[in-house]
Amino acid sequence: MIEQRTLADIIQAKVPLGSRNPRGFYDVRCAVCHDHKDRGGFKFDDDFTGFSCYNCGAKFKYEEGSGKLSKNARDVLAAFGITKDDLTGIRSALFVPTKEEISISLAELKKVKLVTPEVPLPEKALPLGSPTHDELQAPIIEYLLSRRIDPLTVQAHFSLDKRYLRRAIIPFYRDGKVIYWQARAIDDDAKPRYLNSPAARDAVLYGYDELYRWEPTPLFVTEGIFDAIPLRGICLLGSSFNEAKLEVLKRCRRRLIFVVDRDRTGEGLGKAALENGWDLTFVDQRVPDVNRSIVRFGLPFTIYTLFKNCTKVAERPELALNLQLLQARLRGR
Repeated sequence: MIEQRTLADIIQAKVPLGSRNPRGFYDVRCAVCHDHKDRGGFKFDDDFTGFSCYNCGAKFKYEEGSGKLSKNARDVLAAFGITKDDLTGIRSALFVPTKEEISISLAELKKVKLVTPEVPLPEKALPLGSPTHDELQAPIIEYLLSRRIDPLTVQAHFSLDKRYLRRAIIPFYRDGKVIYWQARAIDDDAKPRYLNSPAARDAVLYGYDELYRWEPTPLFVTEGIFDAIPLRGICLLGSSFNEAKLEVLKRCRRRLIFVVDRDRTGEGLGKAALENGWDLTFVDQRVPDVNRSIVRFGLPFTIYTLFKNCTKVAERPELALNLQLLQARLRGR
């Protein structure tokens, strides 16, 4: 039987989506009218997938599982490069009148969207360490080293585009492919501090491959990438879960320990982690987060503090051995 896919899955795999706006639409440049601004948008609800352009008025609304794909929907999808072949999975499952396929429920068709398509880095991006443009690279390299981040280890980039000057571009990889990026300003007063990839980020994590790499040590989960990198951990890109990230994390075979920042958002993340049965920890109270702890106290002390403050250390003494293993591994990087 042909693999079942929702229309939302197909769109997210084929179309580079922008950020989600307050109305719930993922911004894109309309491929129907070729507008010069991101005034089109796709919206994905539990039951419906839709599109709307504020410039030309092109739009459609499709009920997932219904099989009723309108001409407007087909025209819009074709404009975005989604072909009939791309829709084969969904159309075969919904239109072939066999008893097996008719018995498929709508709930079975609703799958968590774990798609993380490959995305391009910002325009004119070059890896740090390139043989030219030392004057642009030097301050970025100096900044990363001051935050205890090795530019070569994370494959950091810089860009000749004026929008990204004095920004460290950190790629997010999955299976060797870039699925997201953040351009972090090196000046504290710069606004916005982060410029993000326009790709959908529902299932995006930094350090994705660490989830599937088996080691006899726990895996730290942090809110920010500069916290995750020195720990060889993973970053949530924020302080909350969605269904996709929960599904990804639950597939990890390693013990997860969530590092919670000492603020209101951190409190919410901590409650969510405990509700899902994961361990919880936090850094020394004299610093706000992992990276600042590493800068001030060093990596070994920071790891010691994270294990000491872990919610289940008293119940699980084997964490002491894990501490020694993890410290030895990180020292040998």
